[in-house]
Amino acid sequence: MPVSTLNSPHGGELVNLMASPERRKALVEAAIHYPSVTLSPRQICDLELLLSGGFSPLTGFLNLADYESVLMDMRLISGSLWPIPVTLDIMQADVDRIGRHKHVVLRDETGVMLAVLKRGDLWQPDKAREAELVFGTRSKEHPAVNYLMNRAGPYYMSGILEGLGLPPHYDFLELR
Repeated sequence: MPVSTLNSPHGGELVNLMASPERRKALVEAAIHYPSVTLSPRQICDLELLLSGGFSPLTGFLNLADYESVLMDMRLISGSLWPIPVTLDIMQADVDRIGRHKHVVLRDETGVMLAVLKRGDLWQPDKAREAELVFGTRSKEHPAVNYLMNRAGPYYMSGILEGLGLPPHYDFLELR
């Protein structure tokens, strides 16, 4: 299909957050000095969609202003429709380890470096409020509310991403 007949990406721009080979080399070398956060399989799915442009126009996990805008208006600050926050939830131990560092390495459960996040906002969300505004309920019978309240970390961290490589997959290889 000719490019001129394709629909425009959501938000007007298809985002590609993968670092060039030269930039990747520099990031990997610098990452020795950065703290790391190990991502859960669910977080890796969000990361993959961010890095590959599946969540265009996002360039990383939502900052506090976009998060609040999505909760209240289902839109990013830019005005683009965005119904559910895309956040990076982390634990207190992660916050302590990150400290004042401006860059954080995101790793899979085996230690593979997937991306470097240039840190933005760090905050403790009101998860009960988020559940009510996003899912229309605070009931933990709702699977997403249950995850939010019982499994997601108590802090959210935003930031711009630079991908070092897409997560390795062992399923649906012919489709990836």
